Amino acid sequence: MKLDDIQGSEDLLEKLKDMTKEEAIEGLMTIHIKHQKEMKKRVQEQMELFNNELKRTKDLHNELSELREDYEYLNEKKFRLDQKILDIAEEIVSRIEIFSDIKKGLEAENGHEVAEMDFIITELKSLYDFTEHRLITAHTIKNKIKEEPTES
Repeated sequence: MKLDDIQGSEDLLEKLKDMTKEEAIEGLMTIHIKHQKEMKKRVQEQMELFNNELKRTKDLHNELSELREDYEYLNEKKFRLDQKILDIAEEIVSRIEIFSDIKKGLEAENGHEVAEMDFIITELKSLYDFTEHRLITAHTIKNKIKEEPTES
């Protein structure tokens, strides 16, 4: 008589009553070994899942580190570009002042307005407005990015 087809504990007791001591021990050992193999298989599956998750976590950590480095690099580049734009804006203001002084000098000498100087000064002012707008837009975008909630 075999114990392989046991349905429950009552079924086991009934079958054990009908067996010799040696048959019962052999049947119980077979069940025990089968149970151990099943448990070992489950533990191995769980370990494999755990190792896969651990590897995925490490990969994500490495990817996050790379993204952080990229972000810091790009942020530094952006800072340098913003600084260059500020320098350009200062140079534009300086040139507007120079051309305004030249215009005043020419007007004083000739006694009439110099249209070419007005055109140059207007163009420089429009260039200054553009650089100022670019900086304001960049800072607005940067502030919006900081305010947005990040997904965890």
